[in-house]
Amino acid sequence: MNIWQWVQETRAQLYKDDEHRLADLMDRIPSLACDDAHAELDAVVPEALAHARRLDLDWAELFIRHWNLQSRILHRMETGEYLTEAIDLLEFAHRDGVKDCPQSVCTTQDLAVAYAQRDGKGFVEERLAVASETLGRIDPTWQCFECISNEYANALFDDGRPQEMLDFLEEQVQTLVENCPPRMAQYRKEGFNGGKISALDALGRADEALALAQEDITRL
Repeated sequence: MNIWQWVQETRAQLYKDDEHRLADLMDRIPSLACDDAHAELDAVVPEALAHARRLDLDWAELFIRHWNLQSRILHRMETGEYLTEAIDLLEFAHRDGVKDCPQSVCTTQDLAVAYAQRDGKGFVEERLAVASETLGRIDPTWQCFECISNEYANALFDDGRPQEMLDFLEEQVQTLVENCPPRMAQYRKEGFNGGKISALDALGRADEALALAQEDITRL
C-alpha cells in the first residue's frame, strides 16, 4: 500500500480548488520535521491546521498533527508536553471517516514512542496493547508494518524479554517473506536488524550481534 498516494491526490484537488497554501504546506511539513527545521515547522503548523479545519479535511488534519508529533516527540523528545496530544490524536484517528486514512496507523508510533520516553518499563503494557491493536488491522505489505512491529519489539525489550523480542522479530520476518515479493521482503526485513542486534547482545550472543551489525555496515 502506498500511504502517500492519498496525500498526492489531496494536494492535487486542493490546487484545483485554489487552496494552494494548504497544498504547499502539506508538501513542506514532513520535510521540515525530518530535516530538523523545527522552528519553521512550529510557525506553519497552526496555519495548516486552521486551513484543514476550515475545509473539514479530517485526513489532512490527521496528517499535519502526526508530523507535528514526529517533530515534537521523535526528534525533540518533548514527551512531557505532548503525551496528551499523542493520546488525543490516536483517539481522533479511530473516528469514523478518519480511521480509513492510511496515516491513522502512524499515530500508533507517535504514542508508543511517547510512552517509551516517559517511562519505557512503566508503560510496557500500554505500548504492547497499542502496537498489537494496530498490527491486527494492517497488511504486511504496508510500509508501516516494520515500524509498528519494532515498537512492539522495543516494548518487549524494555520489559526485560529479549528472547521474546527476538522470536517476535523472526516471526515478522517470516510474515514478510510469505506476503511480499522476494526482493521486497529481502530489503524490508533489514528494518528489523536493529532490534535483533539489541536482543542478541542482551542474550549474550555478541558474536551474532556483531556479525549482523557488520552486514548492515557493508550495505551502507
